[in-house]
Amino acid sequence: MRIILSANSHWNIYNFRLGLVKELLKNNEVYIFGSKDQSSNKLKRIGCRLINIKISHHGKSVNDDFKLFLDYLSLLRKINPHYYFGFTIKPNIYGALACKILKIRSISNITGLGEIFINKGALEKFVIFLYRLSIRHSKFVLFQNKEDLKYFKQKKIIKNNYKIIPGSGINLKKIKVLKKKSINKIFTFLYVGRIIKEKGILELIKAFSLLNKEFKNIQLILVGKIDLTLKKKLNLKRFNNIKYYRFTNKISAFYKKSDCFVMPSYREGLSRSILEAASYQMPILASDVPGCKELVLRGQNGFLFKSQNSYSIFRSMAKLLSKKNEEIINMGKKSRLIVEKNYEEKNVIDVYKKIINEN
Repeated sequence: MRIILSANSHWNIYNFRLGLVKELLKNNEVYIFGSKDQSSNKLKRIGCRLINIKISHHGKSVNDDFKLFLDYLSLLRKINPHYYFGFTIKPNIYGALACKILKIRSISNITGLGEIFINKGALEKFVIFLYRLSIRHSKFVLFQNKEDLKYFKQKKIIKNNYKIIPGSGINLKKIKVLKKKSINKIFTFLYVGRIIKEKGILELIKAFSLLNKEFKNIQLILVGKIDLTLKKKLNLKRFNNIKYYRFTNKISAFYKKSDCFVMPSYREGLSRSILEAASYQMPILASDVPGCKELVLRGQNGFLFKSQNSYSIFRSMAKLLSKKNEEIINMGKKSRLIVEKNYEEKNVIDVYKKIINEN
């Protein structure tokens, strides 16, 4: 059986769906569509057939998007897969639309509504139109939270061809349970993700500056690709206890040495960073928004705060710091239990296998 997985980049597939890829490779030919990057050779080595398609995540050129659609149409006609799986907006829209024309079974994955839907406006309306044109004809549309599903229903984008899955899942076999016995002398808050406005970074920095006035021996670590226009606004050099690191594939080192994970995002599909942090037994502070709130049980493994509200973030951070070390460690253990119960990668892979085997 020939199966295609497509996202903006090969890295996206390798980083978030490697377990699924390996499972599909056991009995199928697996093609990966996306922009070539540092993960391409890794996917090739395990047996994937790679197709380099230039997909601009932020690009808004009509000509570029039309060319992308034609690329999908040409490649899908040539390969004629049994199934096409789309991830991220453009592979979902243009891949599914090409599949509709060629009568190829497609499965679309809504991994979050993204900046277009958060900021609203004319572009949002245009994307809704494209979604109606394409993914409503998909065999299935997979969602990671109930609010995104509700939104797609309200906008009449989908029919009854949907399922909710627990994100991309976490392979807990690769993450050993840590027997943490104490908190760092310098209490360390960690954020991992794109450093952009919609992730709530400006509010987080302001909240941390307030925290600096009340507490000593604290630090904040930011890990991710930083938006250059935001870099000047952040002016991180004014803080001696905020450290910034570029994204690395060895992200586990940051999870292991930090005490608490903070996710101030405006909206997520189902936050992969929170799932990973929870797997490493970290307490979670997160925005009370779709894709974040599902992973936090108030007072048990962390606290929720108001989105886009620096003072609310500050209060949550201060509330955690007021806890005894043992209480903080137990909150981290609860985070791990939540992932073990609901977000094991095997459960996600089983959904895909069932779709393939029954359709």
